[in-house]
Amino acid sequence: MKALRVVSAVVLFAGLSGIVGERAAVAAPCSKTSTNLINTLGFANPASWSPAGVPGAADDVCVEHATTTVYVNVPEVHSIVFGTQPGAVITIAAVDPGHVVHQIFVGTQGRLYSAGITSDFVLNFGTMTASDDIEIVNNYGTFFAEASTTTGIGTLNNHGTLVLDAPATQTATQAVLNVEDFVQVPGATTRQTAYGPRHVLAHVSGSATIEGTVAWGFKSGNSYPVGTTYETITIDGSLTFGAAANSPPISKANGRYARPTVSAQAIGWVIDQTKATAAPKTVARGTSTVLTGTKWPLDQTVVIEVKLHGQTFVPLATVNSGTGSWTYSYAVPLGAPVGTATFRLATQPNGAQMNTGFKVT
Repeated sequence: MKALRVVSAVVLFAGLSGIVGERAAVAAPCSKTSTNLINTLGFANPASWSPAGVPGAADDVCVEHATTTVYVNVPEVHSIVFGTQPGAVITIAAVDPGHVVHQIFVGTQGRLYSAGITSDFVLNFGTMTASDDIEIVNNYGTFFAEASTTTGIGTLNNHGTLVLDAPATQTATQAVLNVEDFVQVPGATTRQTAYGPRHVLAHVSGSATIEGTVAWGFKSGNSYPVGTTYETITIDGSLTFGAAANSPPISKANGRYARPTVSAQAIGWVIDQTKATAAPKTVARGTSTVLTGTKWPLDQTVVIEVKLHGQTFVPLATVNSGTGSWTYSYAVPLGAPVGTATFRLATQPNGAQMNTGFKVT
């Protein structure tokens, strides 16, 4: 990290009594509280504070507006606490060039945004340059990392939910949240949502220790071709990975889903599609056909149902998908009706679903 030129902490306070971890902290009592922040004057306006005066290096300042735009244009404050008013929209529209935000704390009920969108809390580091960094983010709530390549974080400690969510304004296929070191503890989650090809990933230039859950999601109405790869986290240094990985099915009708991939340098997802075939495809009553599945989500319960000609689906059995391949032998009843028949297959809890047919003679 570069030497700090502003040592400040940004605290999203919503029932935050303390932070336990590498850099423990408790939101300090407010030494100054905003009363009338004027956008164009920002923190440097002495009349915006009670007691009056421009905040300094020892001040813990509280912004208690439901909706306001904040310009951090003072050399140094000790911390910034954003108010607890429901539905507040707080936008940090500018940090003076060369300033560095030292720490961000997101409380367990807090919602932090790194790009300017309208929601509970909005932090928009809109005019920061590539040389401006956030030294530490300790996330105990929800950190929405709608990032650009100029956003940099020294250490990201995720105890809550990190959301890598492509904003509607993102035109590039890929946006990057740059992090030097990343730690995710058990019980925490990183969730990436892709809007067709548009997505946000976290690039870790140092080391990453990831536990808890890494999840992937999609938005209906977008295209997700089989074989497409989405990187969620890329790592230049070392990776310690012990997280669970899960995703919903993209299309229940044809078994398309996102399959997790983990290597020493990347955690991501590949769009895949379940396959299943019955052999023989034509089977006489009183004999068996073997159903073989490949490319299924790992370690899922596959629920198998059958619909014989002119009948409705009835449950047959469940099998475990294991490493993605499985088999099941079905004995066709002697009294089964002759004609076309269908196997219906679905995974639990993933939900991927597909049908495959055979013929009874």
